Amino acid sequence: MAQEANNKMNELIARALSDEALKAKLIEDPLNVFKAEGIDVPAGLEIKVLENTDKVFHLVLPAQPSELSDEDLDQVAGGIVVQCDVSNW
Repeated sequence: MAQEANNKMNELIARALSDEALKAKLIEDPLNVFKAEGIDVPAGLEIKVLENTDKVFHLVLPAQPSELSDEDLDQVAGGIVVQCDVSNW
């Protein structure tokens, strides 16, 4: 299920990069764009879309992890790592 949502989000990002109207809508109202694309968003979750430029780079810090029990840690699997190319800085 999470992989399907990741795939949908990656497809949305790719389309937004080539469609200025979609990109503007995604930046302005991401929650409704996600819903229209069939990407489930948990109730109460706020989504902010930022765009890097040649002059601005956004560094997003992950949420502070909560303490997990050993049993919870056994259930944790994987994650997402996003790399960026900073070679042209």
